[in-house]
Amino acid sequence: MKKEDLIDALNEADETMVEAADQARRNYQSQKKRKAVWTRTAAGIGALAAVIAGIMIVQKPAPSESEQAIDVTPAPQEIDPKKDYSDLPVITLTRKPSVGGGGLAWVMYPDYTKETDYNPWTEEMKLEDLPVYKRPAHSAGEAWGLSEEEIRKQLTDAAELLGLKPDGFEVTYAGDNRTPGIPSEMPVFMTAECEEASVSANGYGDVTFFYNPGYGKQISEFADMDAASLSDVSAEAALTAAQWMKNEYSSLLKGSEGLIDVSRNYSYEGVGHNSYYIYAEGRSDEETLLNYAYRRIQFAGQWEYPSEIGMIRIYDSLAAAEKIGNYPLISKEEAFEQLKEGNFIGKLPDEWNADQIADAQIAYEDFHSLEYQIPYWKLIIDITDQTADLPGLPGLCTYAVCYVPAVDPSFITWKEKDPAKPEPAQTEDPQETADPKEPAETAVPEPESKPEPEQTAQPDPEVPEPSEDPSASYASNYVFISRRKQETSWYCAVACTQMILDHFGISKDQNSLAAELNTYAPGVREDGIRGTYDTDVARVLSEYLFGGQPTSIYDGGYRVQPTSGVFVQSEYDQFVTRMKRNIDDGYPSIVQIWTSYLYSGAGGENHNIVVYGYQETADGLIFYTVDPYFEGTDGGGYSTFDSYTLYQSIYSSYEPSYIW
Repeated sequence: MKKEDLIDALNEADETMVEAADQARRNYQSQKKRKAVWTRTAAGIGALAAVIAGIMIVQKPAPSESEQAIDVTPAPQEIDPKKDYSDLPVITLTRKPSVGGGGLAWVMYPDYTKETDYNPWTEEMKLEDLPVYKRPAHSAGEAWGLSEEEIRKQLTDAAELLGLKPDGFEVTYAGDNRTPGIPSEMPVFMTAECEEASVSANGYGDVTFFYNPGYGKQISEFADMDAASLSDVSAEAALTAAQWMKNEYSSLLKGSEGLIDVSRNYSYEGVGHNSYYIYAEGRSDEETLLNYAYRRIQFAGQWEYPSEIGMIRIYDSLAAAEKIGNYPLISKEEAFEQLKEGNFIGKLPDEWNADQIADAQIAYEDFHSLEYQIPYWKLIIDITDQTADLPGLPGLCTYAVCYVPAVDPSFITWKEKDPAKPEPAQTEDPQETADPKEPAETAVPEPESKPEPEQTAQPDPEVPEPSEDPSASYASNYVFISRRKQETSWYCAVACTQMILDHFGISKDQNSLAAELNTYAPGVREDGIRGTYDTDVARVLSEYLFGGQPTSIYDGGYRVQPTSGVFVQSEYDQFVTRMKRNIDDGYPSIVQIWTSYLYSGAGGENHNIVVYGYQETADGLIFYTVDPYFEGTDGGGYSTFDSYTLYQSIYSSYEPSYIW
């Protein structure tokens, strides 16, 4: 709907629609003030708008040729000489080829230059500095930092605002999952039950409510629910529904003025999905930016009943963080120079130029794999021409999303991620084995070219059986596993979980499992992470197969084991022992891999596969795996890998870990 049409219709609209229109107008005006510094003229295809988190709802008019020729870049700001930044500590960041656990930070929009978004930052804020935070370490998706009392307070306070009374609190400690790097007595997760919903909270301060069917508020009168789910409604209906969420759940904003963030992203299958957030307008520009990134509230509909609220997630990612101080900021021009020098998080083709930069904006990003929470210059770069040979969606352009620290580079040091392959130890004493890896030529994998995942998942009729040499006394074993193909690009862990449950006669469709696994679709999280945490996979498998999660080393159940980001002989030996023992006991395992080390020609991204068998040979140990996406070395999704190669792919992933 054009802005003029929306205004003409206000006389016949209800109060909710009036507020929704006002929200659209404010976002439109905000985007007019923050026009891209570098733009590339491109044909607009489709009626949906796009932003970094996804395809946004409100479409703004295309800039005229005269507007495109105007340089609206402000002059670099002078730092207030009265401010003293000399005592601020240096921040260490890690260069990575992408952000999040789902693959390269490349996204697709009809035409980014014609779109608006809900980032509250504008050019007129003229910020000189912004705060930087340091969070406690985390491993394999387990967050910590708050005490048990603090987590309980976060959970009960949120429940009280929603009128819920949780009971039956259960706490998971780092020691329960034997998570290294976190004190064993530290709480990492808490759950509780209400009549209306299940509640969970983590050590970062995030609280999630999953409503039982029939208890969530009905939204059908505010949105066109002819679609399969709330995420699939039309752009106008999504904007109206978000405004209703802000009004209906204003108690969660604790008296502050509420702002909305409605985004729409495309999956690899070409399907658009809405995401819904509200957050509080801060007392300052700085506080508003922090609320937008770290203190926000997400909504989703029920899987079975799409016209009903099914999930409310309250983020407070600063609750356990330590403020380091306010750091001076750099200009967009300086950010571009840093981009050219390679000081950014993301992935770019080998050849690109400044004319391809479609937008630049300041925003915080909640990268869970990084220790510091800092502001970035988020640069969106049109790389459609450079990726013409890769799979894409008709009518969509491809954009690289690069994050350049907005902090003065004199306060930043960079370290490289080294994915070098280990060699088998040459000594009989593991304790005397030196780290066998050699420095890699580069830590940036090439873009991946792969077929689109199929829409339906069917088990393969035959599973390759390990071959045995009857004349040799080598141990071998395997568990029969029928392959399931992942139904979306972010369902690899979901499909692996489905395969294991299938083996034990438990039939679950992937969408239902995704809900139980708290799986994130692309664009749902502002930090770019999509997919499923290993801890949720271990939890769901344990609940279905063992009646609950293990509470001691003597309990049966699946556990997450993080590993170091380099080859460690003792960790490798432990991995081999656990994989073989699990298979001997009849339980397949799931490992998180970096794909470029297993599949020839594949680009680098995090991925999950199932280990279903092993075989000792004269040349060493090999493992048998089944992949929900790639066709594998043996075809049909099945592969054979030597143990060192498989382990290499694990410790080289973003959050190196396996589920056993």
